[in-house]
Amino acid sequence: MWKKVEININDHVKVPIITKDLSTEEYSTVYDDYISELAINEIALDKPLWELHIFNYPTKSASATLIFKFHHAIGDGTSLMGIVLSCIQRSDDHSKPLTFPAGTTSRENKHTHKTIMKVINIVPKLMASTFYSFYDFGESLRLLYSEDDRTPIRSGDTDINHHYSLCRVDLSLIDVKRIKTTLGVEDDFRNPLKFILKAHKLIKRKRNTPLAIYLFYGFLGVIRLFGGLEAATKTFERTSKNCSFVMTNMMGPTEKMSLANHPVKGFYFMPTGVRSSLTVSVMSYMEQLTIGLVVEKGFIDHNRLMKCVEKAFQLILQAATTTSNSGQKS
Repeated sequence: MWKKVEININDHVKVPIITKDLSTEEYSTVYDDYISELAINEIALDKPLWELHIFNYPTKSASATLIFKFHHAIGDGTSLMGIVLSCIQRSDDHSKPLTFPAGTTSRENKHTHKTIMKVINIVPKLMASTFYSFYDFGESLRLLYSEDDRTPIRSGDTDINHHYSLCRVDLSLIDVKRIKTTLGVEDDFRNPLKFILKAHKLIKRKRNTPLAIYLFYGFLGVIRLFGGLEAATKTFERTSKNCSFVMTNMMGPTEKMSLANHPVKGFYFMPTGVRSSLTVSVMSYMEQLTIGLVVEKGFIDHNRLMKCVEKAFQLILQAATTTSNSGQKS
């Protein structure tokens, strides 16, 4: 049950003080170390479960940075993001609400949903969706009793929640959309587009089989009913601990935002405390896509991983552009 409590603002608002005059590059290094340390330190449970950290020094990304830290007991990712966004306004007009990307429906779908072929296609699609839903649910159960192989992004260390490195990669959302458009081209895809197309099909298939999610959360509900909340929590943690990596995403506002009349240049989130060697978060904001990386310190070189992600994206974009141009010429 929620209740109002008295708080000491100094327990929740933290402002680190750096006595030395450093360069932007050095401040960026200090910032990276600061947020990595923040991920390790747990919030004290004897006070409201939130903190606000103000890093008021210039880094390579911004002139100052606000860090909101929440305990997941307050709410899920969507509700926590709603708390933050309720404090933020549109830069162009404070009276207007923030808008978010909306799903689009193709003109073809609008005209064919009434046809007989559409009705006929529902049956095999429903059967495939049901089959893959139970298949994905079975994969989730498998992770309770067997773990994925050890790889360069998975150490198998069960105590990795005590050492993290946090970093991020910013990509152009316009370039991402260009790649997505190219995926619709019927052509002989070159590497690395073959890999991206395969991943695209897998993600699309999983998106069309939502029943697996409800089955798994229903399974957790049964465990909670008979074993209690702690048993359900341990079951969920075991799946994330045994899988290769954890990934989550969220759509952000399409317009530029401001906080207390200060423009917001970047906006992203990072889940910590997950027992995985690699946790990836993806969030869009305006024309920017930010990939957050929470990696096991001492096992994954986060600087090298960032460079690999950036290089891979450039290779994919180059291949997509080449494929698109060759398709237009033919």
